[in-house]
Amino acid sequence: TFANDGYHQPSRTILAITDALGSTVMYQDSTGAKVPLSNVFNSEQGSQVMSPQAAYMVTSILTNNNARVADFGPHNPLYFPGRDVAAKTGTSQDVKDIVTMGYSPWMALGIWAGNADSEGMDKVIGIAGAGFIFHDVMAFAIAHYHFPGTDQTDPTNVKPGGFFAVPPGLTRVVVNCSTGLAPYQGNANPVCNPTSNPVPVMMSGEFTLSSNLSSKATWTCIAFGCLNQGVGGPNAQDITWMMSNLIPQTS
Repeated sequence: TFANDGYHQPSRTILAITDALGSTVMYQDSTGAKVPLSNVFNSEQGSQVMSPQAAYMVTSILTNNNARVADFGPHNPLYFPGRDVAAKTGTSQDVKDIVTMGYSPWMALGIWAGNADSEGMDKVIGIAGAGFIFHDVMAFAIAHYHFPGTDQTDPTNVKPGGFFAVPPGLTRVVVNCSTGLAPYQGNANPVCNPTSNPVPVMMSGEFTLSSNLSSKATWTCIAFGCLNQGVGGPNAQDITWMMSNLIPQTS
């Protein structure tokens, strides 16, 4: 659903029914039309269960490798350079289940690992067990199906389409980590300026601080990402996506 811009498509357990000759088995529906028999098992229609913008903000979090570096290191099993792969690890109580669930623009993948007798795993968590299996299966699928993005064996071979498209209505903004509001909210500085509230170097090319922000404006933080760990304390900043119609105007 997240990978599909918030559109939920019910799972299909039977994709097709064919006869001994390989021909699709048909049946006549209530209107008299002949349709594939497999449609009987896939009659539920999909629906939009969340906005494309909300879905993308979750995807943005789950594809942000910089947010995982502190715990997993830069070249962890969830990192696929040159393409988007969203992923989340998990470990159940008593370490009986370890999972890694994720998706790319082209496929979804879930990995479970554990003991058949429900005994807890020994010093193994989601990233260390299921995470490596997830990486190898996803990497195999990328290579086997030639999914768009950077070729994992040849970085010079780049096929467009490996990243999730940003839906209309979203804008990148800088927020204060302590308050979730505009950078100057709650700080000693009455205005937001690049000297006292610097934009992280890695993001400076895609966001420019406005010079006409109102000190009365409030930016509500929706989703965090790309933490600027170089600025600590009450002045620490983050860069986040938020709805364009929520960006404050000068008052």
